[in-house]
Amino acid sequence: MASNWIAYNDLAWTEGYLADPAEYAEEVNYYIQLINTAFGAKAKTLLHFGCGAGGHDYYFKKQFAVTQAS
Repeated sequence: MASNWIAYNDLAWTEGYLADPAEYAEEVNYYIQLINTAFGAKAKTLLHFGCGAGGHDYYFKKQFAVTQAS
């Protein structure tokens, strides 16, 4: 079910102009370390809730098979 919030529907394409995906690299690497530490091994898949326009997923997809659940 799609959100009625305008940012998820009509404005998601603007994310690349507002935040360069390179800005997410350090943050995502931190999350990847936390996920693998909590998992106890290298995780292979990731269910990403609230992923918005997918800026984080650019990097998550290099480590995991990602399913987005926005």
